[in-house]
Amino acid sequence: MAPELPRWACPICGGSAHLAFVKEANVCCADYFEGCRQFPTDVGAVDVLECAACGFAWMPALHAWDGARLHTEIYNGDYTLCDPHFLEIRPQKLAAWLAPLCAGRSLLDYGGGAGRLAELLRGFGVAAESYDPFFDASTQPDHTFDLVTAFEVIEHVGAQNRLFAALAALLKPGASLIVSTLLKPMRLEGDHWYSCARNGHISFHSAASLAQTLTQAGLAFISLSDELHVAAREHTALTPWKTATPIQISGQPGFQTAPPWRDFIPA
Repeated sequence: MAPELPRWACPICGGSAHLAFVKEANVCCADYFEGCRQFPTDVGAVDVLECAACGFAWMPALHAWDGARLHTEIYNGDYTLCDPHFLEIRPQKLAAWLAPLCAGRSLLDYGGGAGRLAELLRGFGVAAESYDPFFDASTQPDHTFDLVTAFEVIEHVGAQNRLFAALAALLKPGASLIVSTLLKPMRLEGDHWYSCARNGHISFHSAASLAQTLTQAGLAFISLSDELHVAAREHTALTPWKTATPIQISGQPGFQTAPPWRDFIPA
């Protein structure tokens, strides 16, 4: 008989998890940049659990939501209040950074929203496609690519091992996978600005948990910064990226808060 798992078992390593903190579900990441609540109505709190072994943290309540509920309650017409750079500013910034790095390559932007990044890259002559189950009507490609990107996607997904297996399956031999997700410290204390249910941010990697997840997917990786990571099946595919200058994606918030999640003070 298999040993009984801990009451809160980490979905990455199976280790025992504890309650890190409880957070109002309508707090969003933009609040920490604007210094006030974008969604002032409280709708109830969510637990943030953290693994004592690998440092992975997650919101188990939102991991259990299906796609329809996520689409209705998170990825709705108000989503840009959570992330005002999502539609245009971030795609423009990423396209300018990526274009010289992926010339002559086929590229899939996985979780690419309305497809703006791929559209901009095509303007640079890159053979770019986009796929996002929440924001467009396209189907997941059935072919592989020289480069797959997943910017600000990882933290939105509950089933991490399934996600990385799907991303790895889209890579041609010798291809690279670029993902961005802000790494958390091994231990959270009191709050974590990136952990916001209203943004759909429900999964948070430490360096250790990301390394374990990528290894389980058969991928080697390097981190260019605390939020930008490159993976590949072959170690040699990572060599060209070691000299790449990383781009800042999330930025640094200017404010912090604590329960009852109303008053924001300069960080």
